[in-house]
Amino acid sequence: MQDGALAGARFDAAIDVDTDYVTSGKGTLSVPLLSANDPDTAANEAGAYLLLTGSQEDGEGMFSMGDLLGSGMASSEGERFVDGAVKTIEKVRSDVAALLALDTKPTGLDTILENQWGKLEMALDDIFGTTSDADPDTATVTSAVRESAPREEDILNEIDDILDALSSEASFVAATAEGGGGAFDDEDGHLGAGAAADAFNRLTWSADATLGVTGSTRYGTALRKESDNAKDSPDTDVYGAFSYATMEQTLRAADAAAVSLTGIASYSGGTRAVSGSGKTYSGQ
Repeated sequence: MQDGALAGARFDAAIDVDTDYVTSGKGTLSVPLLSANDPDTAANEAGAYLLLTGSQEDGEGMFSMGDLLGSGMASSEGERFVDGAVKTIEKVRSDVAALLALDTKPTGLDTILENQWGKLEMALDDIFGTTSDADPDTATVTSAVRESAPREEDILNEIDDILDALSSEASFVAATAEGGGGAFDDEDGHLGAGAAADAFNRLTWSADATLGVTGSTRYGTALRKESDNAKDSPDTDVYGAFSYATMEQTLRAADAAAVSLTGIASYSGGTRAVSGSGKTYSGQ
């Protein structure tokens, strides 16, 4: 697409019930909005994004208009659960290493290390669906690793073993094998090879959109899938259909006046639909 390809396209901040339409089969599909203009490019060009299942603030559910106008499809996705866990655990390791490097150990070091280990366990909860932070008086506490922090002289090595296990799919599969002696060789950390591969690659969320174009009308579908944790298969969280017009109101009025004078009008259209299972359909 060349710069200016979408010049004049209208994306209102509020829905115009006479020209725009949104319906949600589940969740809330937002009114079609164009992302804020890129200051380095012309307004309303193909480098913009259509916002349907997220917002520009959270950066989620933003679909490339260049992709939508080019192929009629676009996708947006979040990070893997594993990636989020690794970021947290790397921060834990950094903090623990800094503490242990002090010439004078802080008071209550064991408690501090327990708190840091707790952060590591909760990061792993997002992968394994465990409940390390549950109240033991009211719920069962589960963890993919030991529930108490390792000794001062061992804790960095054990954190490194966990990071190594999360470094690749093959390492994760091996680390979660029952009886394999890996970092997650615990009842709550065991996974079969197939389940481990799926969990390692599981996205926190993904979203897809389709777009059809007819004259001055844009129409399509959008859906978003989420998982509670890396072991959990994704469920459709939001899905629905939308349409909007790119014609300015003055042009609509002029066309309406022409139809009233000539009595002649023409129509064209197409179909975009989405089911609750996430299957999309198109037709003429």
